[in-house]
Amino acid sequence: MAELKNQSRKELINLKPDKNSLDLILANANSGKAISLYDHSLDMVITTLPVYNPINQEIVAVLTIRSKSMFFTNEARYFRIVFSLSLLLMLMGGFTFYTLFNKNNILEANAKLLEKQRKQLVDAQTIANLGHWEFDIPTGQLNWSDQIFRIFGFQPQSFEVSFEVFMERVHPDDRDFINSAYTEAIENHTLYDVQHRILTCDGTEKWVREICSTEYDDAGDPIRSFGTVHDITEQHNSLSLLQQKHEMFMHGPVMIFTWKHQENWPVEYVSENVRDTLGYTANEFLDGSIRYMDCIHPDDLQRVIREVAEHSASYNNFVHEPYRLITRNGEFIWVLDSTSVIRDSHGEISHFQGYLVDATQTMLMKDEIAEARKRLDLVIDGASLGTWDWDAVTGDTVYNRRRAEIIGYAPDEISSDISS
Repeated sequence: MAELKNQSRKELINLKPDKNSLDLILANANSGKAISLYDHSLDMVITTLPVYNPINQEIVAVLTIRSKSMFFTNEARYFRIVFSLSLLLMLMGGFTFYTLFNKNNILEANAKLLEKQRKQLVDAQTIANLGHWEFDIPTGQLNWSDQIFRIFGFQPQSFEVSFEVFMERVHPDDRDFINSAYTEAIENHTLYDVQHRILTCDGTEKWVREICSTEYDDAGDPIRSFGTVHDITEQHNSLSLLQQKHEMFMHGPVMIFTWKHQENWPVEYVSENVRDTLGYTANEFLDGSIRYMDCIHPDDLQRVIREVAEHSASYNNFVHEPYRLITRNGEFIWVLDSTSVIRDSHGEISHFQGYLVDATQTMLMKDEIAEARKRLDLVIDGASLGTWDWDAVTGDTVYNRRRAEIIGYAPDEISSDISS
């Protein structure tokens, strides 16, 4: 018996798990552990239980149990398939529900966002006084935003708009221009950008700026135009007024010069009316053909330079004493020059800007008055007439020399106050 056990154990140890599941069972039994395996060829569960002798501390036998497991029967397979499909369907259903629920949330959030953006767009158009329009070219359907109705003086969406209705609101003098500009933009595939007048429902004239782009199909035919209308009445009127003032100024007596704070004062800007006064064009000063310093009368040049140096150190604005400029034809004129000092961010002088007025007539009248005064003094002295001049506003009195002699005083001894 002992010999048989030794032989069985020897064979058990030498078994290799490379033929069938039973070999695998027997090989693992040698480890002293129970094991259960499913044998596909037998469609059975095989369980091995090693029998261990605690006295000899040896495995003396292996108990093998074969059993048909319900888990591996066809019915069980069907159950597993149904169970697996049910589980899969449940997972798919849950995922579908989650997706739909999440999609609804996303759609709701997107709807709220779109509504918020729409309101912001409406508010922005109202603030900017700008509206948008869309024109379906094949059907002729025209749609206006609410703000365009307001620009034209109507309640929003109060009537059905059309191209003909729009043209009725365009100023009669601008209708041909509008048609030509729009047609040309479509034919050339360019941006339509025009400014024109409109008439509101109460006849008020407004200025608007229209910009639109056009979409084309594969054949190159126009299918849709989308554009904006911007009420620019206020800006246009302000610009027109500014242009009128500019024209008045440019054709007026005041010349504007901007000189760089450099040697010889290069001219950076000069108004066009300089030609009317000095005979030189603005370009001749700008390109350096004529230097401003060369136009100053030689007898006045050093005084003008000195005044610039003295005043610009302490003041931002100063007025020159009248000086003379030589014109193209060699004559000279007197000018009054009010100069502003322009400084950079560091406080350093960068430019001078002068406003010059032709004061020739004033200076000539001043000279004539002075000459007339001299002649009058000669007449008075010749006739030994005493005269006095009283300023009723200031109370000052001026006596001539003969008047002082008549009353027995030197001219500087007589008070200028007549009450004395």
